[in-house]
Amino acid sequence: MATKGELLLQMSGVQKRFGGAVALQGTNLSIRAGEIHALLGENGAGKSTMLKVLAGVHVNDGGTIKLGGKDFRTGSPQDSIEQGIAVIYQEPSLFLDLTLAENVFIGRQPKKGRIIDWKFAQNEAKRLFKELGVDLDPKRQARGLINCRPAGS
Repeated sequence: MATKGELLLQMSGVQKRFGGAVALQGTNLSIRAGEIHALLGENGAGKSTMLKVLAGVHVNDGGTIKLGGKDFRTGSPQDSIEQGIAVIYQEPSLFLDLTLAENVFIGRQPKKGRIIDWKFAQNEAKRLFKELGVDLDPKRQARGLINCRPAGS
């Protein structure tokens, strides 16, 4: 557990280019334990690109990123997750033909050895749904969720 004020994330001079287009140039960000941050800016300011670098969707083209004082590897969502970074996007998409448990754990499936532990995923999804106050079956397919209501409403 980090102590209040401890430096958790340090981005210094981070850059990202897409061909000739510069998405990030000399971007800096420091986050310390106990702080709350918001990324604000116009469309095209680089907010999503910066998060996607941290999420492993994009490789950092320049500058340095340190997480907990260690060099941070970019370019693989799995690497980012293993290093402790997970991003929840503003408009998440559901995979309609997968179960709710499969959707909850997409890209970070719990495993027993090399095999996905679906029983754990289903139980954990059920626990999360209960905590959120929604009465959903984790084995249910996501298709048709638009008409679901929170439990007790």
